[in-house]
Amino acid sequence: MIAFEGSYHGITSGTLGITSSSRYKRFNYFYDNNVIRVPFPYEYRCPFKDCLNEILSLIEYIVKTHEDIAGIIVEPILGEGGYVVPPNGFLRGLREISDKHGLILILDEIQSGIGRTGKIWAFEWEGISPDINSD
Repeated sequence: MIAFEGSYHGITSGTLGITSSSRYKRFNYFYDNNVIRVPFPYEYRCPFKDCLNEILSLIEYIVKTHEDIAGIIVEPILGEGGYVVPPNGFLRGLREISDKHGLILILDEIQSGIGRTGKIWAFEWEGISPDINSD
């Protein structure tokens, strides 16, 4: 799986491997080392000049150079990692990469769903649909 720095997807044995924070992992050492982490496109603190496009290009590169990527999991709005709204086009870019390479796109809306952004689901702002939406 591809996941993002600062992400929070839960602390059960099944989700701990994709949660970014190590503070939860210190109590449970069962987690998946096969998760590839990329920076979340936080334009204020982004390590790249063109944050959105360079992160999408990085993900595209990872997918092309790793045969065993199953999917991408992302919070449409980063929650515990600082409540960061990604730039417009981010979720659409992830959808395009997922479609192009046959990956599953999972949107974890535990903290941003059910009307918290002004729409029922945060992904609706980008006009896309995920393969799996968790809330």
